[in-house]
Amino acid sequence: MGKRGPKPTPTSVLSARGSWRANVRTNEPEADTTTPSCPSFLTDDAKSVWHFLVPLLKKQNTLACIDRCALSRYCATLALWHECLEDVKINGQVDEDTGKINNAARLLQQHESTLSRLEKDFGMTPSARAGLAHEVDETLSNTKARFFTANNAI
Repeated sequence: MGKRGPKPTPTSVLSARGSWRANVRTNEPEADTTTPSCPSFLTDDAKSVWHFLVPLLKKQNTLACIDRCALSRYCATLALWHECLEDVKINGQVDEDTGKINNAARLLQQHESTLSRLEKDFGMTPSARAGLAHEVDETLSNTKARFFTANNAI
């Protein structure tokens, strides 16, 4: 059985928020932030997804070298999802001969579930990005400083 409750917030996020809990954690591992290389085993479609996503994920600081395997799975799954989507467009969701759900439609749903989970892990959804931390200008975050500094005094 897995751990219960929400996933723990990374220490770097807590620190950026100014939380006291950031000072309590001292044993959280640091990830190597070098850009991972694109695996050669990916299909051409999956590689194009890789080359599209890596700069975006690096820009929002949600990619580390250790994420190579997870990102590889995401890219491969997205390429498979696209193949299933094309099959469903051509053949429909239901097999007309048997009246059963097309295998591609079933796989499409499975891939969507996997993609959704990985997108949340990489901060690729609006709600996942809302939980990401970013640097806050302390002078702007302190309400008194904004209104009562010498430059802003009336």
